[in-house]
Amino acid sequence: MGAEPVGCSVGADVLSALEYAGVTHIPVGCRRGGCGVCRVRILNGEVVRKKMSRAKVSVADEEKNYALACCIFPRSDLTITPAPLDKNA
Repeated sequence: MGAEPVGCSVGADVLSALEYAGVTHIPVGCRRGGCGVCRVRILNGEVVRKKMSRAKVSVADEEKNYALACCIFPRSDLTITPAPLDKNA
């Protein structure tokens, strides 16, 4: 799967920007940080994070750059990849 640049409006979360651009390989769920289906790994870039379920993204996960796309707001260009909910994957 190739990386396609996606623009993100100021104040928009990453999941909303991906949805608007028609990206479908990051699933959409509750859009509030509770379900965990939009779990991603941030490979590069800076984000602001809002509250998300610790059952889906633990403090240790955050330290490894996991997040929920609905709860992150870009502060720079980002490179992300879908991440499984299984923390052992």
